[in-house]
Amino acid sequence: LDDSLSADLARDGSLTPAAARGEALFQGKAGCVGCHAGPRAGGTGARAWIGTTPEGRELDVPHLLGVHDSVPYLHDARAGSLEEVFGRWNQAKRHGAAHTLTETELGDLLRYLREL
Repeated sequence: LDDSLSADLARDGSLTPAAARGEALFQGKAGCVGCHAGPRAGGTGARAWIGTTPEGRELDVPHLLGVHDSVPYLHDARAGSLEEVFGRWNQAKRHGAAHTLTETELGDLLRYLREL
């Protein structure tokens, strides 16, 4: 495997079953693809306000490829984990519809992100 690939992938390099479920959520119910689109899941020049800056101050939507290896998260490095991005730092509920996911669904989504 390429060193830049997530160590969380299945042995054959494919997504694990949990990550496959997470990918479906990313593309659907969680609404992530609304901002994180394209082959690198973002980084297309799109801008969005997610509630971590003064209201209305949009930031570039980052790509998520390799997010498993890019701690800390958010524009000011306030999130020490992906769980914090969707919990503690999503009070404005602006990360797609991630706030509507069940605990199991969020776990699957996080697994998918870690396997990108």
